[in-house]
Amino acid sequence: MMQAFIAEGWDVTLVLTVPGGNMEHLIPQAVKVKYLRNQQAGHAFFSARGMLAKLTNLSDLTFYIQQRWTQFTRQRRYRTKTYDVAVALLTGMSTAFIRNHIRATKKVLWIRNDLKGIDKNGVIAANIAKVAHQIDLFICVSQTAKNSLVEAVPAINDKAHVVYNLLFPDEMKALADVCNAPPRMAQVADSVKILTVCRLSDTSKAIYRMARVCQYLKNKGLNFTWFVIGDGPDREELQRLIQTLDISSHLILLGRLENPFPAYKAADIVAVVSYYEGLCGIVNEAKILGKAVVAAEVSGIHEQLIHEQTGLICENEEGAIGAAIERLLIDSKLRNALAESDYSQVIVDDAAKMQRLFNLFDVSK
Repeated sequence: MMQAFIAEGWDVTLVLTVPGGNMEHLIPQAVKVKYLRNQQAGHAFFSARGMLAKLTNLSDLTFYIQQRWTQFTRQRRYRTKTYDVAVALLTGMSTAFIRNHIRATKKVLWIRNDLKGIDKNGVIAANIAKVAHQIDLFICVSQTAKNSLVEAVPAINDKAHVVYNLLFPDEMKALADVCNAPPRMAQVADSVKILTVCRLSDTSKAIYRMARVCQYLKNKGLNFTWFVIGDGPDREELQRLIQTLDISSHLILLGRLENPFPAYKAADIVAVVSYYEGLCGIVNEAKILGKAVVAAEVSGIHEQLIHEQTGLICENEEGAIGAAIERLLIDSKLRNALAESDYSQVIVDDAAKMQRLFNLFDVSK
């Protein structure tokens, strides 16, 4: 998205709290990247348990305080600058920086999730309601995300708009041809290959449930190998569960891949088993690359797929997910039909989405 704005002549500044993110090397060179702190600090002290452990990590606390002071002084410098648009990009993040330190004609909060999925206790909705009068636009990545936002905070109805994520389909297809699939995938040419791409966090991506579904499919005697691309805080626990369930030959963790698209190209089925999503990017990528998709019923999925026409949608529970994947493994005719099906042009049309954003960001309105 930043590259698309730059191509239209926009001057883009990206403000990050600390350096060192996994995706920073992908930021377009024309983007001005600024950091509020020089380094991450404080985790060792605040996670320490017991007085002795706290005392041992006092230097970390001292460095944390220094970094917070650095952040305080750097934030204040932005008050002397003026922008057309200031954007906070994560649903649950504080908007204090753009509200209190940025002078901008329009201030925007991106809503990337269904609040019903991520805000069970209503804290995020309450925070949004409290500061809604200081936010000019709420950009929602799906109609479902917008509906849940407006239901939770009715006062922002007129400020909420749906703009699907940019996809760059031609770039995806080109990346799929850059190199071969991971060797582990090439080694199992005689079985149906299932692919899941996700952060290895059970809270949202249901990876432990995924392992149990894999065991169910294995016990059915089905011929498949399930590959998972991604990394995250629950990887070690998932690896232990794989060993416990005796599915190490069927569920294979490939780790984080900078270019996952050759793996999509090699897959037969792409499976989404998350507890919740905003608008699932994995579905977008799979459909653009012509793959059969099976997805648990998550937010926005009915905007992406038509059940049994462009994908399989099942109830978001373990048994239903297992049965849906089993059906696709057995029924090659259905699998091929779903792979060859069309995809929503509303979701694919990046030019229309960018024009929508340009219109919404137009500071003359």
